[in-house]
Amino acid sequence: MMPVDEKEEEEEEEEEEEEEEEEEEEEEEEEEEEEEEEEEEEKEEEEEKENIRKSRKGQVSIEGRGEIAHVEGRRDLSCDEGRRTGEED
Repeated sequence: MMPVDEKEEEEEEEEEEEEEEEEEEEEEEEEEEEEEEEEEEEKEEEEEKENIRKSRKGQVSIEGRGEIAHVEGRRDLSCDEGRRTGEED
């Protein structure tokens, strides 16, 4: 049989080891959660960028240079009724 002191020491060591293992597991879980959050944020940013790209495709560019017209009521004067029919004002 082991002396009582040695038994107590062994039990204490085992408890400490278990506590350390639990702490390590908690840290790993926290790291995994952080990684998942980062991945989710990156995914959301990519979706946002893709939505912006898609919305820009629907806009008309000026003179084919890729510049977006933001002025309301802008029109091509060559399409005026008077010019198409050759009539003068």
